[in-house]
Amino acid sequence: MPFVIVIAPPGGHSQAAALAAELEALGITGSALDVSEKWNEDGWRSISALWPAGAFVVLCLTKGAARDTILNNVIWRAVPLDKDQTGRFVFAVFDPEAKEKFASFVEAQFSAPGGDAAIIADHIKRHEQAMADFLRQQEERRKALEEAVLRQPRPTPAPSSPRDIGGGEVGASEPRRRVEGIGAADGPVRVGGAGRRYDPFEELLRNPVPAPAPMSPPSGLQTRGAPATAPTQKAAAPAKLDKVDSMAFAPKKLRRGTTELIRVAIFQPKDRGRAAKAAKAADARTQSAGGAQALGQIERGTRIAAVIDARGALIEDMRLEAEWNGAPLDFNFPVEPSLDPAVAQAFFNIRILADDAQIGAITFVRPLIPPKKSGAASKLDSREKLRRVSRVFLSYSSS
Repeated sequence: MPFVIVIAPPGGHSQAAALAAELEALGITGSALDVSEKWNEDGWRSISALWPAGAFVVLCLTKGAARDTILNNVIWRAVPLDKDQTGRFVFAVFDPEAKEKFASFVEAQFSAPGGDAAIIADHIKRHEQAMADFLRQQEERRKALEEAVLRQPRPTPAPSSPRDIGGGEVGASEPRRRVEGIGAADGPVRVGGAGRRYDPFEELLRNPVPAPAPMSPPSGLQTRGAPATAPTQKAAAPAKLDKVDSMAFAPKKLRRGTTELIRVAIFQPKDRGRAAKAAKAADARTQSAGGAQALGQIERGTRIAAVIDARGALIEDMRLEAEWNGAPLDFNFPVEPSLDPAVAQAFFNIRILADDAQIGAITFVRPLIPPKKSGAASKLDSREKLRRVSRVFLSYSSS
């Protein structure tokens, strides 16, 4: 029986509970989690820990969810951005504005408009059936492979000693010979059916035993004619870890027809003022966007990358990266705001990666304003009206 967890922001818990009851009536076992006490800046870890392994998770985008920063952290950190083939994550969309904000996730995962319980139940049952069929096929393949192995002919065991090799016997009247130290058995032995004896000395001549490799002297011991061995190196020092934060900077409004600058800074807390001054120096109109994001402890030498996703603006280079060595890092993204008048604002989501593992996310929105008007017409412009004059002063000179 599939199991479902239904989660909503604290203000929408009643809708989550009602949806869980509807799914129960449709044969889907589930419960609505009340996560009000864990709804804080770092609560996404404890909230994710409440999801049983293999359970379906229904995230309710209720009214006001678009402006809920905690829900934003939960979704960006816990829900895969790419298509989840197991269909584990489901969005119950109650608010169109929230759907627009989390469009990249809603499009990648399964969604049910209006939180339709019947649609969600059908999706879960179909995926459970598909998973059961997959497991059944895997078991059938395993059994077929085992049967094929059992049908294979077994190889004939190799002879255990030279006495067993060959098809003839040597007469009892032939003399016996013992070779000390070689391990040959007493009595006549033969190889093949031609009556040729096995001679251990001849075998050693044909296949000589390789000489053992010379042993190196113990570390630190000096032999005659050889330099002293180098002393053992000390164990490597532990890696340096730094507490790291991140911030994004952007103009308060983005002007159409102008290339604007989105800047991402990665720094230690003591360098926050330095990062803000550098952003102002790069663009006097820039402001902090989305608030600061703590990234935790990062080892020096780690590859840090900033990946930006935009709606309502065009970005050519969506990923920039550099190596963290303790000094502040700056990633600059030139942005072309949309020229479509129907697009009123641009939405940006910036993911921070450490060796390709996501450790932070910054989300913000900027309104779009019209392009600058062209300059005023000069007095010599041909469009200026002609005026009648009564007197004209002319001056000329001749050489």
